[in-house]
Amino acid sequence: MSSDQELPALGRPFALGMLYDARKDKLITDFTLWDGHIIQGKKVRQPQNNSKYEIITSDSIQSKSSLLDVGASLKASFLGGMIEIGGSAHYLNDKKKFKNQSRVTLQYKATTDHESLDVTQLTVTNTQIRDAIQNSRATHVVTGILYGANAVFVFDSEKMDSRSVQKIEGSMQAAIKKIPKFSIDGKIDIKLSDEEKDVTNKFTCKFYGDFILKSNPTTFEDAVKTYEQLPTLLKETSENTVPIGFCLTPLKNLDPSAEELKAEIYDDLVRKAGNALNDMREIEMRCNDALDENVVKKFPPIQRKLRSFLNLCEDYTKILKRTMEEKFPAIREGKEDDKSVHKVFDDLKKSPFSQENLDKWLDNLEREINVLTSCVDIMDGIKIVSHESELDREVLASGVEDALCFVFTSLETEDPYLKQMDEYLSNHETEKPSNVTPPTKDQWFFNDQIFTDMRQKAKEFSSIFNNLKSSKKYRFIIAALPNQKHEGATIYHYRDGGLKTENFSKPVLDVSSVTDRRELMWHFCNLSLDQNTANYYIKIEDRTAVHLTRTGSECSRTDGRWEAVTSGRGVGVGGFRLLFMVTVCTRAVTRCISIFFVEFQSHFGAEYSATAWIHSLVDCTTMLCAPVGSLVGTRWSCRVAVMVGGVLSSCGLLLSSFSTSLELLYLTMGAVTGLGFALCYTPAIALVGCYFQRRKALAYGVAMSGSGIGTFVLAPVLQLLIELYSWRGALLILSAVVANLCVCGALMRPIAVQERTEGEESCGDVSSPDAELSIKPSKESEVILLPPAVPVEEPDPPPKKSRFSFSSTEYSFLLRPDFLGLAVSFLFLASGCSLPFVYLVPYALSAGVSHQHAAFLMSVLGVIDIVGNISFGWLTDRRCLKPHRLSCYILSVALEGLCCLFAPLLRSFRLLLPFAVLYGYFDGAYVALIPVVTSDVVGAEHLSLALGVVYFLHAVPYLISPPIGGLLVDITDSYSGTFLLSGAALLASAFVLSAVVGIRRCRRRLTVGHGSIPSSDHREPRGGS
Repeated sequence: MSSDQELPALGRPFALGMLYDARKDKLITDFTLWDGHIIQGKKVRQPQNNSKYEIITSDSIQSKSSLLDVGASLKASFLGGMIEIGGSAHYLNDKKKFKNQSRVTLQYKATTDHESLDVTQLTVTNTQIRDAIQNSRATHVVTGILYGANAVFVFDSEKMDSRSVQKIEGSMQAAIKKIPKFSIDGKIDIKLSDEEKDVTNKFTCKFYGDFILKSNPTTFEDAVKTYEQLPTLLKETSENTVPIGFCLTPLKNLDPSAEELKAEIYDDLVRKAGNALNDMREIEMRCNDALDENVVKKFPPIQRKLRSFLNLCEDYTKILKRTMEEKFPAIREGKEDDKSVHKVFDDLKKSPFSQENLDKWLDNLEREINVLTSCVDIMDGIKIVSHESELDREVLASGVEDALCFVFTSLETEDPYLKQMDEYLSNHETEKPSNVTPPTKDQWFFNDQIFTDMRQKAKEFSSIFNNLKSSKKYRFIIAALPNQKHEGATIYHYRDGGLKTENFSKPVLDVSSVTDRRELMWHFCNLSLDQNTANYYIKIEDRTAVHLTRTGSECSRTDGRWEAVTSGRGVGVGGFRLLFMVTVCTRAVTRCISIFFVEFQSHFGAEYSATAWIHSLVDCTTMLCAPVGSLVGTRWSCRVAVMVGGVLSSCGLLLSSFSTSLELLYLTMGAVTGLGFALCYTPAIALVGCYFQRRKALAYGVAMSGSGIGTFVLAPVLQLLIELYSWRGALLILSAVVANLCVCGALMRPIAVQERTEGEESCGDVSSPDAELSIKPSKESEVILLPPAVPVEEPDPPPKKSRFSFSSTEYSFLLRPDFLGLAVSFLFLASGCSLPFVYLVPYALSAGVSHQHAAFLMSVLGVIDIVGNISFGWLTDRRCLKPHRLSCYILSVALEGLCCLFAPLLRSFRLLLPFAVLYGYFDGAYVALIPVVTSDVVGAEHLSLALGVVYFLHAVPYLISPPIGGLLVDITDSYSGTFLLSGAALLASAFVLSAVVGIRRCRRRLTVGHGSIPSSDHREPRGGS
């Protein structure tokens, strides 16, 4: 290696004539090759003024080395720990603490002068000098020095959510790029955007430089002022400059007997070393992220496990560095080749310290942390104790009678992989590496049953805490204690300071045999009542009995009866208007979503099956979350349910207009909009059912006609909007239309209800546990409600069943053969009914029908759907047909299926128009009868629960049938298979229900023939309500 080398100084004190051992990258500072006066006479100094700045966002070793001009060979010495760096080069050792942290680095570099020696005029003739060269084992002499200064500003954000790292990093970079443009006028904020100001207030600054400053900057504003001062500091005096680069001349050129550099460390080996250390740094940052989690700070066993893992990784990193420190000089000296070092890094991939294995271990640990966090979040507000002594203090505290402790029992389970890592470190030099068993997922926190049980216990624990937290007699704690009998978690119950049980659960008691009131405390609860909606009158006497008197209807469990505020008109008109608008904004919009499919396919380059998932997700989410809508309407009122649903569905469509991929549309239009529709649709359907009994079919037909009218109007309007404003603009306008759901909810208000007479029909089961109560003021100083199991007295009329408990008879309809047949029929029905709505327009377009005519088919289908809703509802309410509602329903479904079977033969607008008329009519007919038929099968007392099951059964078929239909189109390049599938599913639905009805009637005749009377649990579906 006879050529000169130029290297960065990295803060080392170079001077001309100094010796350098390039094999160890070691500067020999106590000796110069020539006397000072000789060097001074031969030195040439030239100005070399230059400055630049650079900004990087990477924190890798490669990026840092590149920023400071560190080449491969010098980087190898740095990685092996052979260089003592100083000044701005300390930046090389600065590492991000957290992975979920943004970092931006700004470097300012300036050069001023260059000094050099002309070695052609210098010789080494003195024997004493030759001996000094031999003794120092130097390979080069310093013959040139570049003076100047480096300054590195490192800006770090606070730890954040992983999803925000890129965004914050971009904002930081934008702000830092403006630093060189700032003037020192104290008006920094003026040149920053609001977002950049917010970001700069939250990140910190570290300074690494070759300058001597009065104080190092720690904030963004300090960094700006320091940056502005740097050029001035360099100009004021040459004392502020330092060597930032140097030139080396081989001593072999001056003295043939001198030592020489015989080999270099090649780039591929340096790259392997850098990657290995970078991987270890990534692991260290992930460990720091985990250690910073709140739940980890509160549970020492997790901390100990993490720190043990981190220490083992640090020990292995030291081994790698020690290997490089020993081997690299020997390779440069020619005594060894680089194969042994290559083998070290190749063996790393097969060891317990490979990146893949370490990542798996951390993935497992993060899963354990997530399980703990999930349970702790459920028990929000409950104190966590870190040590057993703290637990003792809580349990033995004065005045505490009972204490419950939620115990995580498996946190101290021995980790076999940590043991494997430790053994590898102990034996890696003496034994050949054995087979490594990667971290596995057969641990307790991957067991779904254990996790489910833990969450259930946490919910029960939290429920008891919320009921009893106001009393100082009870104490609730969370702790981590080993217990192999109860894997995952358990609840310890302490009474009067002693452990009573290790596996507590809320007891099921025979209240009549209870003598100690403390046995009932787990069932105590706080009762909050709304005086405007309470339907019951409670009187509590002697703290032992609860008296209930019914004063109103149970049609709406929370709101009583509801009406729309419509100029004083009655419930009928207002209710119809409200449900009409809800069905327009939910079901009609869902039907018309298919109009966007051609645009989605063109814009995203997707197939039919991919775009069909959008319609499926909307329908599936609406039906799957129907019980959620019922729950919200029950717990907080129909007004809240409809208004919240309106906000969600409108926001979903609004966000869809900005979608950049089909996957984002699945989330925004499919999930968010579908959930909003579910919150609106279910309470609105239940609304009509509360008001009508004798004309129920007609009432549903008229109210639900909004879906047909909405389809008729929206289909051509949306097609026009797409042509005028593109599909994104059309979705924006559609989101504004759907926002009218909020207006529907706001127009709802509770109205006064007269006391129900003895013979009045009930709209639902009076045993609802969610019934609202009003309490009559009592003279007692303390009022406590006993658990639901306490016998309830009613002075007048005679005692009846409490509304605070669910009876098994409420769900008895689920086991009735006729309802099971109806449920199977609905599964087939839902599988076939949505396909024509999804594929009618694309099918018409493929048959050569124009866009306007194809959209008109949807409009016709919507109008005829209205006719079917109203006319079929009116017909089946007639006295002659009322007993045969179920047969009418079966007939309408079967005829709709036959329409679909003939659809593949229709290849023009004139032929498809009659199809739209017939299909729309029969669709409207059966849709209006679904709630009615369900009521006829299960009885009015079970209607609410049964409808929830019915709509839930629609969810999965709604989800998968359109994509299956799209898949058939993709495979066959034809829509025939899709319509045949729809027709077959609808006919199967009619056949299943027909078979069930026929079997039930045959059994009834046989039973009557034997002189028996059918039991109430095995009755034939009734014709009227």
